[in-house]
Amino acid sequence: AFDRGDYDEARSYFDRDLTQAGASGSQWRLAMTLMHTGILEGRLGNFPVAEQRLDQSMRLHRHLGDAWAIAKILADRATLHVERGQFEQAKLLLEECEVLLRGVNLPDRLAHFRQLCGLLALRRGDCEMAARQLEAALRAHRTVGHQKYMDEDLLLIVELALAVQLPLPALCLLAAHGTHLDGVGLVDYPRLKHRVDSMIGAARSCTEPAAADAAWLHGLALSQDAAVDYALNEVLNRLRIDVVSPGQTEMEQVPVR
Repeated sequence: AFDRGDYDEARSYFDRDLTQAGASGSQWRLAMTLMHTGILEGRLGNFPVAEQRLDQSMRLHRHLGDAWAIAKILADRATLHVERGQFEQAKLLLEECEVLLRGVNLPDRLAHFRQLCGLLALRRGDCEMAARQLEAALRAHRTVGHQKYMDEDLLLIVELALAVQLPLPALCLLAAHGTHLDGVGLVDYPRLKHRVDSMIGAARSCTEPAAADAAWLHGLALSQDAAVDYALNEVLNRLRIDVVSPGQTEMEQVPVR
């Protein structure tokens, strides 16, 4: 419901599920429902409620010893800190997440961790580190087949492209983002839609109309997989940044900054 834009329905569903989870006596079910409720409220911009729900979920998951959920909540809490400009708090949570991920085999969580490290670097103005992290995230999400997170990676790469003055690739990827959403019947949540619209405006404002239209049309024709290749070739590879240096492990290649 949330990804279709039915926010009231999504909130009502989680409210019902919280009641049922509490009555069931299942700590795991309650912890997962609290986590998803926190994610919902965070995306809607209700940060205090989101933090409360995620913290409640974290306490339960720590008691249960669920490494996957702990890693996810650490990343989601870090996201809230980044969105509020609290970069040092975000860094501390990502450092804890990195330590946790060194001891487990959770490739999807590692990919999400890389994405959040890229977001933090990008918002701090470190475009080189952001590019390294986002390429690692994008390649890993492609490997595990996570379309939603690949879409998030691509939007962060759009933000990176604009930061390094590559507006035409940014427009192409923004058009591909719209095509992907239409194809799967989803919509951007309001805060994300505002961000996407702002990036479209920023990209068009510094390019010739004909070139901008051509880039947009190119993007409309791209599948998500083709958009990933385009991002790698036309943004990340153009920055000439190596993701993995010889002799480095995946965890060693791009430490949190």
